[in-house]
Amino acid sequence: MLEDIGLTDKEKKVLENVRIIEQARSKSIDLSTAQSELDQIKNQYNVAEQIFNTFSDTKKKNIQEIYNSIESDIETYYSILHPKEPHKNFKLQLSLGRRASTELRIESFGREGEDPRALTSEGHLDSLGLCIFLAFVRRFNEDCPLVVLDDIVTTVDSNHREKICKVLFDEFRDKQFVITTHDGVWYEQLCASQRAYGISGKFSNLKFFDWDVDSGPRIRPYRPKWERIIDKLESGDKVGAGNQGRQYLEWVLEKICRITAASVQIDKWESGTVGDLFPYAKNRVKRLVKDEVYEKKSSQTFMELERTIILGNILSHNNPLAEELSLDEVRSFCNCVYELHQLIICPSCGHDFSYLPQLKIIRCSNPKCENPIEFRTG
Repeated sequence: MLEDIGLTDKEKKVLENVRIIEQARSKSIDLSTAQSELDQIKNQYNVAEQIFNTFSDTKKKNIQEIYNSIESDIETYYSILHPKEPHKNFKLQLSLGRRASTELRIESFGREGEDPRALTSEGHLDSLGLCIFLAFVRRFNEDCPLVVLDDIVTTVDSNHREKICKVLFDEFRDKQFVITTHDGVWYEQLCASQRAYGISGKFSNLKFFDWDVDSGPRIRPYRPKWERIIDKLESGDKVGAGNQGRQYLEWVLEKICRITAASVQIDKWESGTVGDLFPYAKNRVKRLVKDEVYEKKSSQTFMELERTIILGNILSHNNPLAEELSLDEVRSFCNCVYELHQLIICPSCGHDFSYLPQLKIIRCSNPKCENPIEFRTG
């Protein structure tokens, strides 16, 4: 139509300007609407930011209060696991500069505010982690009695494994535990602690002996080493009883050396055979114990074992002489090993002995033993 009218160039420029003005007016309205929406969104953002900051500050404050409330429990449990060690004043501090991060500080060797990774071993760090976990259990599991501990002593050294039993049975008697472990020594210590605390009937001690993909693990009731040896003897299995008797002996000798702090050469620990550990255990007990009655009993026990130990050697190898041994001879050897084990067990409660070099005494390690045995050392 404009072409038919025949507008002049001046009229065309005027018309173009009108179009531009109309577009600008339309955009101005859109811009004004967008600005109004933006202002509303900014107000909503400011409100949301205030809510978030308030929530975040409240959360951090509450988390820090929880940390503060469990620090004493952490230190209590750790001091049981590591008595008389130079680590104390455990502090859990929420890290304000990093998201979802916490700093752990301790006073170590008189130095305050140390990162525990600087001055403690892997085993100490793992046991500290267990103490923190148990402190959270105490804080939050009031209405939930179930606690699961899966292979928690993998890197914890042998001197502290038994003390974990003490923490669990002293501090968490109101909880139901599901405990799994590959560590046979700690399993025995758990069973001994159950007997010592008089709570064996409250536990089911089981052993995984096999598994497959379709049916899963197979379990059966756990039986102590001595009971398994008795089964072998009663069935007439001389070789089986002898093999398990020798393994039992190695286990007992290692326990004696550890309990009495015997100075065993490192290469002997690595092999850990009867021949390696027997002289260290025998000589350490002979030099250490000054109680006349116990000294006489231990000397007699070691002498009887030394007299029969050759039977264990014969039965533990592919030796043609094994068939010539009688069942009574095998039983005699196994009984000697059992009597050796009784040397380091409290007759009142069945708990292992504990050597206290500062006090120069050996005594029952069970603090709840009603009649703890105790005698002097040299």
